[in-house]
Amino acid sequence: MQVKFWGTRGLVSAPRLSHKQYGGNTCCIEIKHNQQSIIIDAGFGISLLGDLFPLDEEHEFHILFTHFHWDHIQG
Repeated sequence: MQVKFWGTRGLVSAPRLSHKQYGGNTCCIEIKHNQQSIIIDAGFGISLLGDLFPLDEEHEFHILFTHFHWDHIQG
């Protein structure tokens, strides 16, 4: 099982170089096991997850929204 934090920033994303070390994406966490992932929240981090995921790999995704504030759904 792997856990990856694709975004941890609060309310507003900050996609600047000065934030590159720790990230500027809003909330998105992936829990991955074999060919399945649970995605917790869909902030801007989910865009990066989608961009970097191999298209030729068969995989199942489930998305859990903790709540519906913009920083958790706007990815």
